[in-house]
Amino acid sequence: MRGQMPADVIEWLDAMDETDLKTSLGAIAESCRTAGFAPAMDACRRLRQTAGTRPPRADELTPVAMRIRDGEAAPSGPDLSAYDLFLGKEA
Repeated sequence: MRGQMPADVIEWLDAMDETDLKTSLGAIAESCRTAGFAPAMDACRRLRQTAGTRPPRADELTPVAMRIRDGEAAPSGPDLSAYDLFLGKEA
């Protein structure tokens, strides 16, 4: 499986200690089972941007992978457009 992973995900995993690597591989395996390999790898790449060196957890990685699999954009934050309308601003 390592040979099919994106280089940046491999780099992220290689920087982890044994405990974090075990946690990460478990999370990735669950995400792959649930959403598929490609969405799981995309989710890893997105999560790496926000998690830094922290290992991914299955409860955060899998939902992102499922949204990617289903063609939904990963959330980038709350939609505050209703407040713009309230304040009289155009969205």
